[in-house]
Amino acid sequence: MGRAYITETCKIVCGLNVKKIVLLVLVSVCLLSAVVLTSSAQERIVGVAEGDWFKYGDIDVSWNSDDPYVAFPPHGWELLAEMNETEWMLWSVQNVSSTAVFLKTVKHYSDGTENTDTGYIGVNLGSGIMVFKVISANLNAGDSVYSRIHSDSKISQTINRTYPGGPRETNYMNRTRHMDVVRMNGETMNGTSDEIVHWYWDRATGVLVEYSSETVEHVGNYTSTWSISYRLIESNLWKVQEQSPWLTTIIILTILALTTVAVSVLIYKRKPKPFPSSR
Repeated sequence: MGRAYITETCKIVCGLNVKKIVLLVLVSVCLLSAVVLTSSAQERIVGVAEGDWFKYGDIDVSWNSDDPYVAFPPHGWELLAEMNETEWMLWSVQNVSSTAVFLKTVKHYSDGTENTDTGYIGVNLGSGIMVFKVISANLNAGDSVYSRIHSDSKISQTINRTYPGGPRETNYMNRTRHMDVVRMNGETMNGTSDEIVHWYWDRATGVLVEYSSETVEHVGNYTSTWSISYRLIESNLWKVQEQSPWLTTIIILTILALTTVAVSVLIYKRKPKPFPSSR
């Protein structure tokens, strides 16, 4: 009877320990899942702040075509004509709320007029009318630019490129698009259009620092090509450090003094020694 009691007691204790272990494992899995979900949510972060502004220039628009049925700008690319008249663009952060960035954009044209627009980007989901202007900060190669919309767009690589203030760690992405073209010019003409787009974002802030696209269209025996590009030229976040004029003067005087000393030493060393007098 004593042995049976001990055996039963061991079963009860072991059973309780197994239940505790199972419960502990379940609790650990839940906590781990919560940590993983929290970590994933924190991966999409805003790297800009209210008051930040970014000025873009070096705007270049090119167009070439031997197609007599096509005029500038080509159909669907009216933006080319507008950008061809744009001298610079200014994007300023108006507000930041959670993962949403509210921007005001100003385009300054060559005739002195300007066009202002406002909108937002959700750097997490990719919502808003100003997508690709700002993405999440600190993304790495292989990461999706946005988690839901355009989730198939991924960072190609992280590279160093030089912008105002010096070299910056930059996230680069390129995408290609192929389309069939059908044109009616008295007769049906079939062709193709191939476009490649390049985006460069500052990794630390997620803001776009350079953009370019090139398109080649073949319809019948004709070829049309066009491209557009612009890049960051100024920002209140990155300023080239100007050297103090006093510091420049001190450096010049120091160089002159060292040069004078060096020349004097060389002259002294080369000065012939007097012959010893004979007695």
